[in-house]
Amino acid sequence: MPVRGAAAEHQQESKAAGIRHVAKIVGMPDDTLSTGTRRAEVDAGERPGVRSDVAADLHRLRRENAE
Repeated sequence: MPVRGAAAEHQQESKAAGIRHVAKIVGMPDDTLSTGTRRAEVDAGERPGVRSDVAADLHRLRRENAE
């Protein structure tokens, strides 16, 4: 495995462990915290995906078109 791939894998494992740790402290499922973290990364432009504000606009426009 290339060094870059190993480093990225290690970073992901560390991030997952951190999320599990924090979720346990605050008393929430780690899936919930992980989903929120991913959503925040998308909204900040750090991860590919549809931002929350854009998704909300699309949902509103589709609902308006259905009326």
